[in-house]
Amino acid sequence: MNEWFNLLILYGKANVPAIYRVNEKETTLYKNLVLGEIVRDVLVRAGAKIMHMQTDHDPELGGMSKVDRLATIVARGTAVISNCLTEKFLVEMEDQINTIHSYDITKITPTFGNVIIGAINKKPYFIDLKVRNTAPVGVSFFIISVTATVKTLIEDLIEKYLLK
Repeated sequence: MNEWFNLLILYGKANVPAIYRVNEKETTLYKNLVLGEIVRDVLVRAGAKIMHMQTDHDPELGGMSKVDRLATIVARGTAVISNCLTEKFLVEMEDQINTIHSYDITKITPTFGNVIIGAINKKPYFIDLKVRNTAPVGVSFFIISVTATVKTLIEDLIEKYLLK
């Protein structure tokens, strides 16, 4: 239900999908399709081993705690970001996160798999706005390993929103 509320608040103000139907009995939202490419797929194509089928039996990850395992997988994705995503796109992601936060919506987790690069305008679209009680370490701001300028902006965001 929190995602429904978040989408209603943000529609027309942030790059989020429109809701076209709700099944309250089953607590199911039906959202409009956002045409484009999932950021995760771009990173995988660039060589990041972040998909479940690549990580489930990965010996490098064996024996790690859940938190360390996730941090390692996130690091694999962030290592290729500057080769795949433009600085403009990353700044636009930051702007979208600022817009979302300006409506007091926090504790969402924009992971590699729930941000889409719009097919026509190449802008970031956030497709999963469910509130998480606990965000996985490192996932909320997977865009940290980028150019120095954007990295500084993101570090400021992390300090402002996550280190309160």
